[in-house]
Amino acid sequence: GLFTVRLVVGNYGCYETLVMTDYIHVSPPIARFDINQSCDTPYVRHFIDRSIGADQWSWTFGDGATSTLPNPTHTYAATGTYRVSLTVKNAVSGCEHTDSAQVIIADEQALFSATDLILCRSGSTVFTAIEQHTGGITGLTWDFGDGTTSNINPAQHTYPLAGNYNVALYITDAAGCRDTLIKPNYIRVNGPTADFNSAVPGSCLLTAISFSDLSVTDGSNAITQWTWNYGDGNTATFTAPPFTHIYANQGTYSVSLLVRDAAGCADSIIKNNMLVISTPVAAFTTADTVSCPGASIVFTNTSTGPGLTYEWEFGDATTSTIAAPTHVYTTNGTYNIKLKIT
Repeated sequence: GLFTVRLVVGNYGCYETLVMTDYIHVSPPIARFDINQSCDTPYVRHFIDRSIGADQWSWTFGDGATSTLPNPTHTYAATGTYRVSLTVKNAVSGCEHTDSAQVIIADEQALFSATDLILCRSGSTVFTAIEQHTGGITGLTWDFGDGTTSNINPAQHTYPLAGNYNVALYITDAAGCRDTLIKPNYIRVNGPTADFNSAVPGSCLLTAISFSDLSVTDGSNAITQWTWNYGDGNTATFTAPPFTHIYANQGTYSVSLLVRDAAGCADSIIKNNMLVISTPVAAFTTADTVSCPGASIVFTNTSTGPGLTYEWEFGDATTSTIAAPTHVYTTNGTYNIKLKIT
């Protein structure tokens, strides 16, 4: 084609323009081409000639094969990276021109494995995507089935909860093609969840305290062992309830429980400062040791001890169970007051 050339020069703010119309003539041809592919046939490429003024075509596909067709289709025998070139010639001008492009042949599938298919809660497994050819996978996404994902390979993952998990792998290969593999119920996670409480928040010395196991199984494996740490230097392991313990010293105690199930999986929990063990002391005062019939007498409870209950006897055949009662005497007399705490 013909091309117009324009030259602009300037000096000290002054400019001059020179235009040469149709000054350059470029004889054909100009080599250009597109490459089409389908992920259903990963080894096949379709070459579409977009050249200008071409009468002859000479293709080299980078694997030793050639073609003189304007729009050839070529099937590669192996994966890899190939340099494709097209040289075109114009019979009138006698000129020729070459263009080239890179072709990537990849044939990857979303295949993967895991180091462990059965594990305990909070255990981990490593997932590895399997490449058919080194560098064939250029991007991937894992879906571990528990709401978490990853884009690394290999990928280590920890499952905090028991259950069955589907695992999916989504890949993109070097040719831009995508593939997906979903393995239903691929990972089984076992393990109980430990929990417990005590019958009371505290008690007296040398009093048996009962603990209730609130642990739950994974739905498949029964709990077979309970190991208690009572926080006073004593531990005990049981294969069945009931669970009781007697504390010999005053203090505040943290208690922990470790449970193990039939699959060998374990879980533990600690409850800090759960129990107060003491020797309770019943005590009270009143400012109204002398009063008139019908007047209200206020009793101040100064007892000490954890989780106390109260039994008042006012000496006139009446009682109360509140912590700090007020009482009215209706007749003259001298009365003995009794407070019992438990």
